[in-house]
This record gives sequence, C-alpha cells and structure tokens, in this order.
Amino acid sequence: MSIFRFPIRTTALLFLLAAGCIRVDLPEQQVRETHTYDLRPLPQEERGFPCGMEILPFFSDAPARYKMLHRKGTELRVEEYRKWGQSPAAMLTRLFRSAFVPSKVTEEEYRLSGTILQFEANEETNTADLTVKYVFSTLRNEDPVFVRTLTVSEKRKDGSPEAFAEAMSLAARRQIREIKQLIQQEIKPK
Repeated sequence: MSIFRFPIRTTALLFLLAAGCIRVDLPEQQVRETHTYDLRPLPQEERGFPCGMEILPFFSDAPARYKMLHRKGTELRVEEYRKWGQSPAAMLTRLFRSAFVPSKVTEEEYRLSGTILQFEANEETNTADLTVKYVFSTLRNEDPVFVRTLTVSEKRKDGSPEAFAEAMSLAARRQIREIKQLIQQEIKPK
C-alpha cells in the first residue's frame, strides 16, 4: 500500500503534465529596441558671446521627461521606444552654455534661465515646436532685465524620429540666435 493516495483524476493530470501533453500558450514576447536621439551641437561660428553669462540649468515639467512627445490637436502621445538621450532641459542647458561662452576671459555679469513649455512634434503641421520662457537679469540685481517667451516651429522632413531630432536642433539654434539678439539690444550702451 502506498503512503500517498491521490485520486485517479489528480494522478492522470500529473501524468499528462509530466508527459508534456498539456500545452500552455503564453503570449509571444516582443522585444523592441529603444533608440535614443540628441540635439546636434552648435557649429563653431555660433559659439561665443562678448560678455560673461551664467546659464542656469533649464527647467521643464513635461510629463514624459526623456520620451519623445507628439501632439495632434489636444491629444499628446508619448513614444515608448524612441527617447531623447538626455532630458530636453539638460540638452538645452548644454547648447546654451556652449552658445554663451565669452569670447574673452571676463567675469560673469549676466544670468539667463529658461523654462521649457513645449518640446514636441506637431503631427498636424509636421513641425518640431519649441517654446521657452526666458528670464534675463544682471548678477547685481534680482529684478529681471526682461522676461520673454519665444516659440519656434521648424518643419520636419518626414515623420521619423531622426527628422524630429533634426528639426528640434534647428529650432533650438533659432532660439539661441533670437535670445542673443534680444540680450545684445538690452546691454548695448544707450
């Protein structure tokens, strides 16, 4: 007599499982590679500024930090497997710091900060849209010299993430040129 008593049904089920006759269909696992993108560095001729400028780290409270955002009307879609290599705030901080390196050794006299309000691909207009609120001030005074919100839209070649990254690089360069002009108008002797 056996110590273990299994009902016949349980014994048959165990036998079938052991024999491999019962097949469990699990969903097929999809492996998707994550691709990362970055903004292009500024060309050498766009680097430099005549006076010392402290560029504070940019700020963004976007819902998807590193993920690429696509807007269609009021709907915002996040790309799960296509991401920025750094957060948009870190990428813009890096670009602006390279754009405002003083052309000669000088003390910092001014401060620039930026808050990113929009860093997205617009599906309806096929553009990369960049909106940033800038605060420009002197280091000696707490009150800002000016506060400006700039919006730039650059046409994308197609709907690919590569075209989005390229158009966003161009949008960032345009904003750098615009903010440099605004600053130079403010600091020139009157």
